[in-house]
Amino acid sequence: MSANNNLRLIDYLPCPEPSGPRSRNRRDYEMCAVAFQDEMAGGLRFDVDRKWVPDFANLDAVVSWG
Repeated sequence: MSANNNLRLIDYLPCPEPSGPRSRNRRDYEMCAVAFQDEMAGGLRFDVDRKWVPDFANLDAVVSWG
């Protein structure tokens, strides 16, 4: 029998230059997380190699499974 004891974390880092209301920075320990984007506010961004990448066209939600 093999065991998988990996703890998966999803970090939501603070935005360095927020232009409107934002969710606070936090760490999720769940296996699945869904982040929805508000149509009026928009602004989903991703931290890729310590650089903020703006949201992608027609992106309503991000699902992280891990």
